[in-house]
Amino acid sequence: MPDKRASVQNNNGTPGARRPVKRPDYATGNENWNTSAYEKSVKTEHTDTTAYKSEKGRTVTSPYYFDNTAAALRERRIKRAGERRTQMRKTLGSRSRRAVAVRRILSLLIIIGLFIGAGATSYKLFFVVSAVSINGETSYTEEEIVKATGLDSKPNLYSFSSKDALRALSFFCPRITEAKIDRTMPDKVTITVTEEKPAYYAEIYGDLFAISESLKVMDKISPAEAEGLIRLRLQDVASAVSGSRLTLVSERAQVFLEEALSYISTSPLKSKLTQIDLRNDFNTVMIAEDKFKLVFGTQEDFEIKVRLAAATLEDEMFKTGSRALVNLQDTSKTSVIIDNQLDFDK
Repeated sequence: MPDKRASVQNNNGTPGARRPVKRPDYATGNENWNTSAYEKSVKTEHTDTTAYKSEKGRTVTSPYYFDNTAAALRERRIKRAGERRTQMRKTLGSRSRRAVAVRRILSLLIIIGLFIGAGATSYKLFFVVSAVSINGETSYTEEEIVKATGLDSKPNLYSFSSKDALRALSFFCPRITEAKIDRTMPDKVTITVTEEKPAYYAEIYGDLFAISESLKVMDKISPAEAEGLIRLRLQDVASAVSGSRLTLVSERAQVFLEEALSYISTSPLKSKLTQIDLRNDFNTVMIAEDKFKLVFGTQEDFEIKVRLAAATLEDEMFKTGSRALVNLQDTSKTSVIIDNQLDFDK
């Protein structure tokens, strides 16, 4: 039987080892390689190809050529060792770069932490509020305002909320209608206040409360402090919280209260009034100079009636010390009855 193994040569022209090679099936034209188990176990793809003669005289190029001479084996071992060293250098270089990056990040975090710690310590030690000044005319003492805002606890300069402090100030010092807080490094706070003077007072829940022209409920007052204020006699009160707007149970009564006070606030009559009785929707009564009882009747044409009352009290007949009842219910005519027995508390 003819030897079908290819006769191969080394690159230098010397005979090489004879090894099984893969051959195409020339009869069918199928160039699929039939590889033996031995070839599968030892083959290594080589970059060089070797031409050899087949039994039919055709030149075939085999992609699998095994040169197992000592020089070739040594060359392959050297090449593999070089590849392993290259791969090791890449691995070690990558690990070294990662280690350097980690050390840099850790160093940066430590520096940032030190700065934050130093800043927090300095903030706690050097930015404590120690000086509070009050600007603006007010009836409250500096101590009362500082306590109301919570600055008496000496917080850090930027640790307290101005919004919360002003809200507390409005509740505990309701006569202050506007306030502004300014901070000055390192430890000073300036509070500028605008106070609204009380114009009225009313008995609410058994206590006397001062009330501003805008119907803001102020603090409790004594009868002596009520002197000089206009007394309001109101219908049932729904809410009367210090620092908040006064509201009545009846919506209609609330609307008329606001309208009536707006007319009175711009009228010369206001300086003469001592009492406004709005308890009856159909019979509004006012007391002027503690001598004259002004009966307005219904809420109709109330602004005209206010003007008429102011003009009537300018007459010379009211310069005497006698008490009088002034009927203003009919705007076309005004009647005056002198009556020194009038009771103004009913």
